[in-house]
Amino acid sequence: MSNYFLDMYKSALGIGAKPLEPQSSGKRITYIDLAKGVGIFLVVFVHADDWFNLDYQGRYAISIFLQALFFFMSGMFFKTYSGFKEFLTRKVNTLLIPFIAFYLLTACLLPNVLHQFGYEVRNEHMIGWQSLWAFAYPAHTTFSNTPLWFLLCLFVVSIAFYGIYSLVDFVCVKCRWNKSPIAKPAMLLIICAAAGVLGYYLAVHHINWYLFTDSACTVLPFFCVGYVLKNHTTILQKIDRSWWLWLLAAACLLYIYFFAPGVSYRLNRTNGSFGMLYSCAFVGICAVILLCRLCPAIPIVNFWGKHSLIILCTSNLVIQFTALFVRRLPFGDWTLFVLLIVIVMLVETLAIPFLVRFFPHITGQKNVLPVSGK
Repeated sequence: MSNYFLDMYKSALGIGAKPLEPQSSGKRITYIDLAKGVGIFLVVFVHADDWFNLDYQGRYAISIFLQALFFFMSGMFFKTYSGFKEFLTRKVNTLLIPFIAFYLLTACLLPNVLHQFGYEVRNEHMIGWQSLWAFAYPAHTTFSNTPLWFLLCLFVVSIAFYGIYSLVDFVCVKCRWNKSPIAKPAMLLIICAAAGVLGYYLAVHHINWYLFTDSACTVLPFFCVGYVLKNHTTILQKIDRSWWLWLLAAACLLYIYFFAPGVSYRLNRTNGSFGMLYSCAFVGICAVILLCRLCPAIPIVNFWGKHSLIILCTSNLVIQFTALFVRRLPFGDWTLFVLLIVIVMLVETLAIPFLVRFFPHITGQKNVLPVSGK
């Protein structure tokens, strides 16, 4: 087993060890893993700042595209498989079961135990039996380990998009539009844009629905555009590393830096217009994807991206434990903040092989429910 971990670490750090056998026969896309790695690092960055509340420029710029980026990339790999039964089973295995397992452990059990022993716990007002169902509240009452909201929302988005896709496919067949190259993607974009309008309306009027379904409406356009660009265009195929693409990426970053409105996709809140919200979000996604296409693979960041689900589910807990000790050190807030991020990412890097090896069913590595239709 020690050789297993050693090979895993060497492979992650690019030292040249023999790679482990892949989890599936499908090839991983390097720039997608890199983009996920960058994204999950920024997730840790944002949640680590919750313990310091640092005043820095670019806070809105990060929040406008961060979750949107993951919904976009999830849409890129949307598949209907053999039918809804197989689709639902796969989503339960990869999204719902990890959500339930980590929610019960890190948002219910551990916070309540730590609170009983006098440790500082985030969102202490949700301690007790109510923590079991806090995630379902229509007002999105915050709960311990809030990053888990993404898994539940992505599950809802995936089911909703499957329904929209099936409806569009049915209409195209009935109307004999199935041979048209633009009919299906155009209808998908129109319906999901309408869902985005609904989500925005709910956001500006502070109307929340159960199980993050209001947030799901807001982020459906990102999921849909990811699917359409990947499956109906060539824009995400291989590109040359031209100098002007670097300028385009820099211009995108400057645009969201100066114009991004405040937004919380989890709470479904924004202080910007509909146009600014989605334009800045898509421009931010474009910047990250473009930079990750232009840059070579960074082994450790790609490693984080490959296992972004594990970091998403566990990093908030690691941050909480680490921050309790780091904040006692006699340094400035920025120094402690950087130290906290370094320690958290190091712990995550070391913990991933352990969790993959011993808890594959709750980390999306192995199926809990049997998948038919293979």
